[in-house]
Amino acid sequence: MQEERLQDVQQIAASFGAFCGVTGDGAAVAWGDPDFGGDSHAVRHQLKDVKEVFATGFAFAALKVDGTVVTWGENYPGGDSRAVQSQLRDVRTIAASSYAFAAIKTNGEVITWGSKNPPVEAEELPAVQHIVASHEAFCAVTTGGRCVTWGDRKFGGDSHAVEERLQGVQQVVASFRAFAALTGAGAVVCWGDDRFGGMLPKEVEAKLVKVQQLSASHAAFCAVLATGEVVAWGQPEFGGQVPEHLQNRLTDVNFVGSSKSLFCAVQHSGHVVVWGDPSRQGEVEEVEEELHDVCSVCASSHAFAALRRDGRVITWGDPGFGGDSSTMAAVVCVPPKHASDRPEEGKVALQLQDVGKRLKPRIKRSLSETRMTEKAP
Repeated sequence: MQEERLQDVQQIAASFGAFCGVTGDGAAVAWGDPDFGGDSHAVRHQLKDVKEVFATGFAFAALKVDGTVVTWGENYPGGDSRAVQSQLRDVRTIAASSYAFAAIKTNGEVITWGSKNPPVEAEELPAVQHIVASHEAFCAVTTGGRCVTWGDRKFGGDSHAVEERLQGVQQVVASFRAFAALTGAGAVVCWGDDRFGGMLPKEVEAKLVKVQQLSASHAAFCAVLATGEVVAWGQPEFGGQVPEHLQNRLTDVNFVGSSKSLFCAVQHSGHVVVWGDPSRQGEVEEVEEELHDVCSVCASSHAFAALRRDGRVITWGDPGFGGDSSTMAAVVCVPPKHASDRPEEGKVALQLQDVGKRLKPRIKRSLSETRMTEKAP
């Protein structure tokens, strides 16, 4: 049943401990820890004609073809959108921080909901193209290529120091406490906490020529050049430095995805190269033979999901963060009402409850690691 549900997947999104995929027929399939949005049972009847899914750290939002939005997961970090539901019409796209969502409507209006959700004046956001978020701040890119930031300045919510350089912006990405923007000229502009990649070293800046794409982990950034090479900066244990033994392999790169502490480069050939946290870098080896014809990658805090051109999803990493879809995908979407009614599914459901109990220490560990990183000099 698990494999059947994860066929013909078109797009994947990830919270801190769960994934959700959109299939070709417009259905949404969630797996992972229910406390992080891995159980969409309560809204499953609404998850039809889904166009795309988005995630905070603890909840998901599904954008439907008709421009409406369905949310689930923990209430306070965006899983409960009832307060703004009447305004969630004609939505074009959605952005998310760790605790809040921001929906962009077709008329450029921005609707936000969730926790730690700072207000923003509508007149400050004319014709918004897209929005990106760090842990507690947002950055909106307007149709004119201007950046408008708001939220906690400790998390990159204040970009005034680099405002003059933020012209013709094409892309913005965010680490935990910093942002990096790619301009139309192929230059990169950073702001926010230096410890999280907010300062671009001069020796790195000199290498950033004709940048095509940016990616961000928890405390590092990575740029893909027109030559297919990659340049990284930030904390090495979060992927801010490419190991020497992998530099020769990082060629002909198409794009780069990231988890909390790892970068995953996808080459034009459809193969992948992973670097970052030494303790997790080898996890990909278990599925390396299946990682071919990859066209997209998505990641939770400590797990990846790769989408192949044939619609198959390959997962790896910590099972507690969605790294093993084979044991979790089926039941979290449609759990039985009573375990005794469906013996086999009920057995799996009970096993998943046990898994959920085991996940809590892992999630606490992840958040503890985050706090330790913040305090690091």
